[in-house]
This record gives sequence, C-alpha cells and structure tokens, in this order.
Amino acid sequence: MNLNKYSRQIPLSFVGLTGQKRINETKIAIIGAGALAHSCSIYLAAGGVGEFTFFDQDIVEESNLSRQIFFSEQDIGKSKVKCLIKYLEKIHDKTKFNSIEKFFCKNDESLIPSDYHLIINASDNYLTRKSINLVSLKKNIPWLDMGILKMQGHFCIYNPGCGCYECLFQNIPESTRNCSFSGILSPVCGVIGSYGANEVLKYILNKNQNFINEYIQFDLDKNIFKKFFWKKNKNCILCQNIQSV
Repeated sequence: MNLNKYSRQIPLSFVGLTGQKRINETKIAIIGAGALAHSCSIYLAAGGVGEFTFFDQDIVEESNLSRQIFFSEQDIGKSKVKCLIKYLEKIHDKTKFNSIEKFFCKNDESLIPSDYHLIINASDNYLTRKSINLVSLKKNIPWLDMGILKMQGHFCIYNPGCGCYECLFQNIPESTRNCSFSGILSPVCGVIGSYGANEVLKYILNKNQNFINEYIQFDLDKNIFKKFFWKKNKNCILCQNIQSV
C-alpha cells in the first residue's frame, strides 16, 4: 500500500489503514463508459479501488466530448472503454483495468467474476438496469444505479436480500427519454457520478449500512435534494425465486 498516496484519506476515522486496505482490495464492474462512468471511476480509482472491469461497445462521438471529459477529439471513432482506460492508467498505473467491448445483457453473468464486490450502472437505459438486477441477484453482488436527465439525477444501492430493482420499479415500460432527446447539462454528470463514487466508498467501508434501500433524487436546477426509503416487496417473483450461484 502506498501510504503517501492515500495520506489525506487514511486519517479519516472511518478509513484508517484497515479501511484503505479494504478499498485497495475492492473489485468493481462498471456498465457503460460514458459521462457517469468518467466522474465516478476517476474518484474511485483515486480513492484506491484495486480493479475495474468496464463494459461498453460504443465508440467516441463528437457529441460526447462536452460530457465525457476524459475523451479528446483524437479519440473520435475509437472504443470508449479503451480510451477511458488509457486515460485512467496514466494516473493510476498500479490499478488493474479490464475492458469488455460489448453491451451488458442478462446472459453476461459469467463475465463478472464471483470475487467482484460491486456492479455500477453508468448506462442510460431501462433494459440494462433489469439485466444488472438479474445478474446481481444470481451472483449475490450488490449494485449501484445512477441516472441523469436534463438537470436531474438519481442514485440507489440495491443489496441482494434487502430487495431489488423490480421491488421498487414494477411493470414500468422502457422509457424513450434519454440525453439524446431530452438533453443534459454537463456539470450534472460530474455531480451525480462523484456522489456515486462517494457513496460507493462509504459502502465499502461499511459507513452507510443504515441507508440500505434509500433512493435519492437530485434537482440541480432548483437545488432540491430528496430521499425516501423503500421496502423489499414480499411478493416480488424475481428476488424471491432466484437462487444466487
């Protein structure tokens, strides 16, 4: 462990040497390599997370550059995951970064090793969330969901055994709303992604265990922050019937 590198983080009462070691041993899968993945992964890597695997099949487009801040004009037409990892490796050369150039789906559970500690959704569609939720339950791995649109954002950690995405959002049709149609203000991506990284580190350190099943919403236009608690649905067919592997 590089004590000097984390010398401003270790003195925190809930971190210390034990907590920093736990962070360094953490392995995280990130679904998507867009704006939320940028702001979230940079702070998780800076905090000391030891290994990442990124899933994304997209290539960098010019319209990405205003939000996906680690891409440059020279990256246009190239793989998003490879360009993002190339940037992160320059700053954190001791961290292990893996890339899987495909869109994540429900059949990809074998691509996430069983020793991974968390899955982060940094994508922008409903079907991917359902796929992550299914894999999370099967592999007994918690996952973080983040989302952004216009000047709003949301955040929630789903922990197997405490309820799942389907418990909270049942029978919701896939929305056609996304940043391409509705727009997004660039700094919103940074705020939500950074907040997600902060909550993930707290989760790793067992600092926010009292806030399981907490759904958080942000309105950065009106500067409104809301949160509410939800309960596991005892009649949820998905999380009641799936046996973790």
